[in-house]
Amino acid sequence: MHAAAPLGRLGWILVLGLLAVPAAFADSGFAVDSVETHLAEGVYRLDASVRIDLSRSVRRALDNGVPITLEFRIRVLRPRDYLWDEEVASLSQRFRIEYHALSKRFVLTNVNTGAGQAFRTLEAALEPLQRLQDFPLIDATLLPPGARYVGELSVLLDSESLPVPLRLQTWVNDAWRLSSDPYRWPLAP
Repeated sequence: MHAAAPLGRLGWILVLGLLAVPAAFADSGFAVDSVETHLAEGVYRLDASVRIDLSRSVRRALDNGVPITLEFRIRVLRPRDYLWDEEVASLSQRFRIEYHALSKRFVLTNVNTGAGQAFRTLEAALEPLQRLQDFPLIDATLLPPGARYVGELSVLLDSESLPVPLRLQTWVNDAWRLSSDPYRWPLAP
C-alpha cells in the first residue's frame, strides 16, 4: 500500500512538470511576419521580415560549440481550382551559425555560397536572417504572363545538420523542433 502513495505523488509531479514545459518554450519559435517581392533587372527579388527566437536548449548548444543550420524554404506555386497547386520553382537557402570560443564571435555562413561573417553576439548574427533584403527569387521569364502565382516561405531548424545525439532530441523535444508556418503572398508577373 505504501508504494502506491509515493508513486502517486511522483505521477502528479510529472504531470505538473509536463504542464510547465510548454510555458518554458512559449517564447521560442520561428514566424514569417511579412514578405514583399519586386522586379529588378528581370529577376523577382524578395524582402522578408522573419522572427527567429531560438529556445534555451538551442542557445545552450550554440554556446557549447554545436553549429546549427537554419533553412529558408521558398516555393513559387501556380494555384489551381480543382487540383493541388502546381510547383513552378523551389529553392532552399541554408545558413549555419556557430560560436567560436577563441574569438568569442558567432559566425554566420551562407551554406549555399560559403560566404561568412562574424558577429559579437548571437542577436547580431541573427539580424541579417530576420531581415532578408533583395534576395533573388526567380527569373521573370520563368513566369509567363496571364497566370496567377503565389510565393511561399517557411523557416526551420535543419535537424539533419545536427550531430546524431542531438538529432534524436528533435524527435522528442519541442525545444529542438523549430519551424514557421508557411507564409504565402501573391506574386504577379
